[in-house]
Amino acid sequence: MVKQKVLLVGMYDERLVSMGPKILKAYAEQAPISNKFDIKTIDLSIFSQNTTDHTEAIRSHSPDIVGFSSYVWNMPLIEKIVPNLDTTIILGGPQCTTLEKEILDNNPGVDYVVTGEGVITFKELLEHFAKERKFEDILGVTSRKIHNPPRPIIQNLDEIPSPYKTIAKECPDLEWIVYETSKGCPQRCKYCTWANSRRMRYHSDERVEKDLEIILNLPNLKSLYLGDSSILHNKKRAKRILNFIHNNSDVSVRYEFNATQLDDDIIGYLTKLSGDEYNFGLQTINPIAAKIMNRPFRREKFEERYKALVDKAESPSITIDIIYGLPGDDYEGYKKSLDYALGLDKVNWILTNPLILLPGSEFSERKDEYGIKLADNKSYVISSTTSFSEEDMKKAKRISYLTAMTLLNKPFKEAMKRESQINGKLYTDMTQQFFDGLEFRIVPNEYPHMIPTTKHDFEERNLALYHTFNLFPQIIKEFNRFSNNRFSESLSNYKQEFIPKFYSYKKFALEDVKKFKLKTYSVTTI
Repeated sequence: MVKQKVLLVGMYDERLVSMGPKILKAYAEQAPISNKFDIKTIDLSIFSQNTTDHTEAIRSHSPDIVGFSSYVWNMPLIEKIVPNLDTTIILGGPQCTTLEKEILDNNPGVDYVVTGEGVITFKELLEHFAKERKFEDILGVTSRKIHNPPRPIIQNLDEIPSPYKTIAKECPDLEWIVYETSKGCPQRCKYCTWANSRRMRYHSDERVEKDLEIILNLPNLKSLYLGDSSILHNKKRAKRILNFIHNNSDVSVRYEFNATQLDDDIIGYLTKLSGDEYNFGLQTINPIAAKIMNRPFRREKFEERYKALVDKAESPSITIDIIYGLPGDDYEGYKKSLDYALGLDKVNWILTNPLILLPGSEFSERKDEYGIKLADNKSYVISSTTSFSEEDMKKAKRISYLTAMTLLNKPFKEAMKRESQINGKLYTDMTQQFFDGLEFRIVPNEYPHMIPTTKHDFEERNLALYHTFNLFPQIIKEFNRFSNNRFSESLSNYKQEFIPKFYSYKKFALEDVKKFKLKTYSVTTI
């Protein structure tokens, strides 16, 4: 019997592992139907210069069926690749939620769109292709003729086989990996699709420990990202997991949590781990925006628990997430959130995210109510809302970029902080005043989003970073003049004081400029 060839495509960065295709494969291969199919997975990069590379990589497997795992960052690229493939095409993943008809109408090459949790749906589609199941009996999938009802969520996550043994065998050189021990989210944030599955579901302790044992023994692993929406929601369980990691590895662990979930006992477990990397999803301190997005900010509790953690941690690396473009917020409100984060003790980085309109989120479904507009029909980043104008978004992008440039260098950050205090100004206002006074441009085009969502956005950001980094000597020289040389001594050694993120950004920027032969420019006056 000749087996049909199935290729499941993950697309972000080929140095990483896309978990969706691996999990689909693992689930299908435990079923008898897998005997009739040859299922493979492939990881491609969204940073490739053109779609021909991807098309040829897919064609080289001679697949009969190709499945794409779609996300906000790869959907535009997938839509360019699909017309070049002469196979049965399945699209699944978060970017398909509620958009089944639109995707099929706009992409003639796509045959099926899977929404929701797709592991069972994918297995049943294989049964349909083998003529063992009627299409009408498959929940959670849409064809050009039939829109089937949604599939209920999987109650017992352990029904999904672990893909990590295979991953360890196929990708032994991984330096970091994402691992989810649960699904669902206790919060109801309107910008997020996790809000659609509020009830928490967990892998069993035995399953988690088996997975972690494999993951933590990867020889080159440097960082483990626990991708749970709220790892501390079940504190007893969280303690067991953190304790297991502590007893079995000294790998750096990253996770996100709400500071109000911290208690002294949990802080003790967290600070035992190597790396001391903590990520706080603050998003906004604007009470109107927080209420609209259904994510209240309890300031007093946040500050109390935040202080308890940073005082206990030996040398914490703290990142704060903030969103600009939220309904109910505006530029001045965003700056207040940014300044609040900048004022928190021991913060070394701030992730400034534009509001992304995720299909299936409440903001997406009620976008007209909030006046949410997109730059174009291919973009997921909002361009404006009723309260956050298009001009506000441009200003927010700019101040986010400028602030990030100061945070990349420790003495520059401290000098800017002291200069703002001396002048009785907010950090962001002082930063803006300084950069407004420069007689040269620090970016070649528009200011980019620091958190890109597409290949083009990454290129624009990396090109901007390339120019700004080359101008750092002039920027420091101008800041000394701007501050009357009061910080010249501390800034004299600035070249040795860039934070690790600077070097990773610099690496990506140099790679993009060389790879894509991006046009560079000389320092010019405005």
